[in-house]
Amino acid sequence: MRNYLILLFLSAFLIVVKGEENEPEFLQPFLKFIVPVGHNVTFRCEFKNLGNFKIGWIKENDNKLVLALGSRMITQDLRISANLNENFYELYITKVDLNDSGIYACRVNTDPPKQQIGILEVIETI
Repeated sequence: MRNYLILLFLSAFLIVVKGEENEPEFLQPFLKFIVPVGHNVTFRCEFKNLGNFKIGWIKENDNKLVLALGSRMITQDLRISANLNENFYELYITKVDLNDSGIYACRVNTDPPKQQIGILEVIETI
């Protein structure tokens, strides 16, 4: 039931807003982060022309976990937070663990959706 609600919410998120003069555009590429277990990481998505479009953070694992939509947090994981500004959107993960490794996407609900992806590799320290 929870997965169904998330998919329903994501579908509503992807509804296209008509009438935008300038579509959103990403300004900087993401990097691959290699971070030791227990450290913090920040993904930063820089953009322009967001207008009335919606933006969110998604972890691109098997079930495409929605982490945040705009300033609203979807995940229940208290280690994860997001900050939406006029020209950037940040995703913070504190005290990373091995399960946090994966592909993270900053996605805008254009048609088709635009996204910028970054990779997080969490490593064990010796």
